[in-house]
Amino acid sequence: YPDTFDTVFINVVKSGEAAGNLDKVLLHLAGNLKSNIETTNNIKSALFYPALVLTVLTGVAFYAFAFALPRVARIFLDLKIDLPTYSLIILRTSLFIEKNRLVVIAGLIIFILLTIRILTIKSFRHVTYSLIIKFPTIGTIIKYLDLAHFTNTSSLLLKSGVPIIEVLDISKNVVISPSLKSAVGFVKDTISQGSSLAEAMKKKPTSFPSLLRSVIRVGEETGSLDKSLADISAYYDKKFSDIVKNITVLIEPILIVFMAIMVGAILLSIIAPIYQ
Repeated sequence: YPDTFDTVFINVVKSGEAAGNLDKVLLHLAGNLKSNIETTNNIKSALFYPALVLTVLTGVAFYAFAFALPRVARIFLDLKIDLPTYSLIILRTSLFIEKNRLVVIAGLIIFILLTIRILTIKSFRHVTYSLIIKFPTIGTIIKYLDLAHFTNTSSLLLKSGVPIIEVLDISKNVVISPSLKSAVGFVKDTISQGSSLAEAMKKKPTSFPSLLRSVIRVGEETGSLDKSLADISAYYDKKFSDIVKNITVLIEPILIVFMAIMVGAILLSIIAPIYQ
């Protein structure tokens, strides 16, 4: 049942059965699932307010352009007064949307469905992620999220007794960034040639920060690599949560200003001709 039990889950259970400590392994899995659920909930909470505001804004804008503005537009256009350019654009746009309401609604629905469909295609998703990661703030968020998932999954697998080569082979599938996925594959190949994990990661400094490499080196030297990975995973998860919270705080006033600008533009398109 691959849709219910992913590769990480299956390999952890397999190791637990082989080692005879399935109870402990399932306990570790429960903790991992809890952590993943909390991360998902943090993302949903951060996106809820912006999504709600944008939905309401889209609905209000559609009502204004499809029902309210066309009535005013006909009056001004019939008067044949010299309208400002921005008023003329907004009023004529409203008349166009009024005449093609069903087409506009159908086009919006088709656009949303096509976007969702395209993002399910692996090649397009790869290109989309590559473009999104280039944005500074979004790239940082994805970086911390990827590092948290990678280190947490690796810690869980190592704690369950999975060999390091298999750990890296499985863990690279939980990250979003194509560059980090490729770097993990490189590290796996380097380790198979006799290198240590920290030394292999040192060859990819852009994907694996110095703090992560230092913690892993200490974990390898002390024989507690799984614990070191768990500790650094908690650190990256906290960094991710902090950035998401800060962005949420910033998004609220930005959306309010954007809303005010849109409403102001519509009002000006009506008020300016009235003064004329």
